[in-house]
Amino acid sequence: METIYFEEKDIKTGSFEFIEIYKAMNLKYAGMLKDNVREINFVHKDRNAYIEVVCESDIEIVDELEREFYNLNFIAYGEIYPYFDLSNSIYYNANLFLNLDDYTTILVADTAFTQEAIDTIGEEHYKK
Repeated sequence: METIYFEEKDIKTGSFEFIEIYKAMNLKYAGMLKDNVREINFVHKDRNAYIEVVCESDIEIVDELEREFYNLNFIAYGEIYPYFDLSNSIYYNANLFLNLDDYTTILVADTAFTQEAIDTIGEEHYKK
């Protein structure tokens, strides 16, 4: 059975529907996320599924958070396309995301990970 990370009570709304997944990502990828990452969210917005990575700016004189959205619609598994069907609940899709293989996760949100983590996961993927 796949791990269940989120439930309906975890859904947040604003200008879009999202679930905060930073804590779960930090547990799953302990020591692999960049130090300046402040939030990672799974988002349903405009009929698309996204990962939102929020980081502190790398530029010292800029005291802002940088937000990047990564569209997940390119992910397909077998005949399931798109993998994150928006007719499913957001917490169902957020759980699907956290149960992706490590290599796909790195491809989706590489800016959240250290270069060492990217290299290690990439090397392990290509050994298979």
